[in-house]
Amino acid sequence: MVDKRNASEESEQLGREAYGSAEAKAKRKKRKKKRRLWTVVFWVAIVVLVGCGGVLGALLWSYHQGDAVYTDLAADNLQVMEPAADEGDLVFSVDWDALRAINEDLVGWVYMPDTPISYPIVHRDGDDQYYLHRNFNKESSQFGAEHGAIMLSGDNTADFSDELNFIYGHNLYNGGMFHVLEGFINSDEFNAHRRLYVITPEGTYVLNTFAAIQWPANDASIVQPNFETPEDEVAYIQNIESESRVTPDPAAPAPEEMHKLFAFATCWNQNTNYRRIVFAYTEKFVPASASGDSGNIDATDMGEDAASEITEDAEERKE
Repeated sequence: MVDKRNASEESEQLGREAYGSAEAKAKRKKRKKKRRLWTVVFWVAIVVLVGCGGVLGALLWSYHQGDAVYTDLAADNLQVMEPAADEGDLVFSVDWDALRAINEDLVGWVYMPDTPISYPIVHRDGDDQYYLHRNFNKESSQFGAEHGAIMLSGDNTADFSDELNFIYGHNLYNGGMFHVLEGFINSDEFNAHRRLYVITPEGTYVLNTFAAIQWPANDASIVQPNFETPEDEVAYIQNIESESRVTPDPAAPAPEEMHKLFAFATCWNQNTNYRRIVFAYTEKFVPASASGDSGNIDATDMGEDAASEITEDAEERKE
């Protein structure tokens, strides 16, 4: 009887040991499987991290390269000179021949003091697409940031003779091109940068901003190069002012007194279905003159015949 009981106990003990051994083996197998899984996850994470780092590095490099193109263009071809003691405006010297040798579509240069905005302006008649993906050198980025070029709308004439000249630029996350305009919906930012310049071979448009709006990107009605009557122009300006998100300080002139308008448009990064557009009127036009005698045309002369007056004045001074 004792022997049978001992045998039974030994059998149970062996069973427990066998079960314990199998359980331990299963646990070891499970732990081993987890280790393999975590090893795979670790190396996948490393690969993803390296890949993301490579993508980020390539993106940053594309920003650097794009910025360098325009930095070099400005350094080689644009001189900005402080005004004389009795003058309040900057004076510019642009090597138009050198710039045209690079790109025959050149029509001007836009400059806003104390901001990154200092870029050549290009134009293709009836075409607002070509320079979306090509810089001033006509180079397109295959990967990364696309700087494009600052371009006068294809609906405008290349000599800025229209009553409203629409100028587009990309909104880059690193602050380049027209990025700064996105913040001009804020009155403080807007009022800190009221003055800007559009420089052309014929002379310089000295501009003051008067409104900043947010507008649907697919609504082209905002682009009106010319107006049938002076009343239509006034109505357009009044509509822009009613849409404006800012309060100009000092206040802008009455709509009847603002002529030769410019609009500077960029995408809104938070919602690309909208554009941020800053509007400016011409305070005066300074014809190009080798003698340095500006012969300014005041804003009051910027009515319907402004384009012909500017052209005739510039030609007379060249003679």
